This record gives sequence, structure tokens and C-alpha cells, in this order.
Amino acid sequence: MWRDSTKAETAAVALKITATDLKELGIIDEDRGRARGWRAHRYEAAARLLDIVLDRQLVMLTNESVKDLLDARYQKFRNMGQYFDHG
Repeated sequence: MWRDSTKAETAAVALKITATDLKELGIIDEDRGRARGWRAHRYEAAARLLDIVLDRQLVMLTNESVKDLLDARYQKFRNMGQYFDHG
């Protein structure tokens, strides 16, 4: 789009692929944001954060019936790609 890696954040906003956008569109279930002081090379910190999120999601999913999980998954994928401008 811009052929300039310094424009990555601008492109993400323009394409509506930020975590906030994806959460609002129902594509992702949770937006954890970036940890304070985040650096791409901090793999252990990222793994700990991911571990917390995955544990929480697993508990939530195991408390749902298979029918409810399948219905929710079906609706989630049926709704993807639909965009409504309510403004």
C-alpha cells in the first residue's frame, strides 16, 4: 500500500486490522493490548502473557456445551466480512 515499513501503523488503521477493530468486528475474542515496555525480542514475557490468556479462554470454553460452542462458532464465521456503518 505505502511500500514503507514506517507506515505500518497507518496502514493497519486504514485497513481496520488493529486489535481494537478486529475485536469490534467479532474476529478476535480478546484484545490484550501491548504489555508496558513491550519489545519484540521479549519472547518469555510474550509467552507468559499468552499463557494467561489461553488459560482463561480454555476455562471459559470448557464451561460451555458443545452445542453452544458450535452455534457460536457458526455465527462468528457467518458474520465475518459483514460491515455495517451505523454513523
